[in-house]
Amino acid sequence: MAEDMGSTVPRRQLGRALKELRLEARITLDGAAEALQCSRQKVWRIETGLGVARAPDVRAMCDLYGATPELTTALTGLATETKAKGWWHSYGDAIPDWFELYVGLESAASHLRGYDESLTGRSTSTGRRNLLPTRRSGRASMPSRWMRDNQGN
Repeated sequence: MAEDMGSTVPRRQLGRALKELRLEARITLDGAAEALQCSRQKVWRIETGLGVARAPDVRAMCDLYGATPELTTALTGLATETKAKGWWHSYGDAIPDWFELYVGLESAASHLRGYDESLTGRSTSTGRRNLLPTRRSGRASMPSRWMRDNQGN
């Protein structure tokens, strides 16, 4: 695996929040870098989630952008969370570098959605094509409202 930078999702959430704060404060990327006494690249990498954000950096950014103390505490906590390793790190090289993003996103998801291709197009007597639900376990896979609204069309 590449250099371990912790979990992708918290880094991206943190970066998005910091960028929004910077834009609300009407500070340019160059202006933020100059005020924070760091490179433009460092600020950009933190905001895009490509770089590790240390708690002191996040605190300084929040102070510069005029964030509330509560938000500063929350974002500093998120910066600490970005260093936490995901469950997949214990598998070493079994999970390729390019796949770590997807595994990280899945582990941070609150729910997963699936796609079902069980709907098929069929002609009706009017010649108009409708998608009719297929049945599974005696239940229609589409809401009954859809069936009621589309009968006879």
